[in-house]
Amino acid sequence: MHAIVYSTNWTVNASIPDNSFSGWANQQTVSTMPDGNLSGVAVNLTLSSGWRGEL
Repeated sequence: MHAIVYSTNWTVNASIPDNSFSGWANQQTVSTMPDGNLSGVAVNLTLSSGWRGEL
């Protein structure tokens, strides 16, 4: 069996709310992946802030 790599890129321009224990959430669906076994997921995040020490 060989691995098939699916790659996608979502740009989400959102603000993380201040003083909120529930924070912020985002859900994305990869609709091009065929049925079968999923063996791994890799996630890269890029976060930025205008205030030092905020993140």
